[in-house]
Amino acid sequence: MAYPAGIQTGLASAARTAAANVAFQLQSEKGVALLVDVTARANATTLTPSLQILADRAASATWMTIWQATTAINTADGSASYMFYNGGAQGGSMLWTEFVNGPLPSATYRAVCTPSDGSSLTYSVDVRGAM
Repeated sequence: MAYPAGIQTGLASAARTAAANVAFQLQSEKGVALLVDVTARANATTLTPSLQILADRAASATWMTIWQATTAINTADGSASYMFYNGGAQGGSMLWTEFVNGPLPSATYRAVCTPSDGSSLTYSVDVRGAM
């Protein structure tokens, strides 16, 4: 899998107390890698990443959750990596926290990170398209 220069976006490392998201578009990419790096947290706050697709209807636009991490990130100084790729499999030297095999159509998506409470979490999010 190669990472094109086109889709590379994310959230810079910052302390946050509420859900944050970053939107991106898939054009010809076969998948996307979502990388979350937590560097500090208050109390026992956890962080749950999810992926949403924009259901663009004539009357209104609605974000629909199509995936949510099975396990929340519950440590500081830790990272998690998620790969969404059509026709791939977990293995080799690529050890993803979660690997989701399935098609992602050309559309607008957003990665959402939701904390378990209002305590502070410092983290960054990196989104990269995969060919």
